[in-house]
Amino acid sequence: MPKSSKSKGIIIFTIFTISAATLTIMGLYYIFEVFDKRDISGVNLSFDKFIRASCILIIITEIFVFASICLKYKYVRFVSLIFIGCFICFDIFVIYECIAKRSSIINGFEYVFFTDNYEKKAHEIQKSSHCCGWENISEAVEYTDCTYVIPCKISLTNYLKKKSISFIILFILALISNCLSFYGEIVMIQTLFDLSNKYKEVPQNDPVGDPPRYAI
Repeated sequence: MPKSSKSKGIIIFTIFTISAATLTIMGLYYIFEVFDKRDISGVNLSFDKFIRASCILIIITEIFVFASICLKYKYVRFVSLIFIGCFICFDIFVIYECIAKRSSIINGFEYVFFTDNYEKKAHEIQKSSHCCGWENISEAVEYTDCTYVIPCKISLTNYLKKKSISFIILFILALISNCLSFYGEIVMIQTLFDLSNKYKEVPQNDPVGDPPRYAI
């Protein structure tokens, strides 16, 4: 494979890895922002921990992936390829969660309305979401008088349904960028294997060999 193919692979890999990382982090940050506007950030503990852990792992692995650009060892690049494959799976998983598991995420907020220690948090959700109670307005938390006419489950469902479109678009773009980055990494690995095979085929001359002969 010519040298231009290696340069092409590096350019593709770098551009789309940066794009994928930026879009993924933007998507995760946007999720936090959307949740904060309705005071539901940190309420669904399992989902919240998943998002926070994902942010940390993505940053750490992206640092390794970028550092691997400077390394010419093909086996290190294989590890980088595996990481990019994990990013692709992560993007697919988030898109699936936004489409198919939205109701289970919303149901993770229900306990706040039926647990005594969370009355204040339930009131904050009611105030920011303009709703009363969870499934029925008669279940409104008696922290203060609630005058809204829509249950919080319906209010949050409509809100997250509308916002999830933005999540899905961001993560689809990140998925495309990761796939192109994966392709760029394959090009570089193939180049390293070609260079390695070419080096093995070249006969190694003895440094103290016979002097060159000139035709008379």
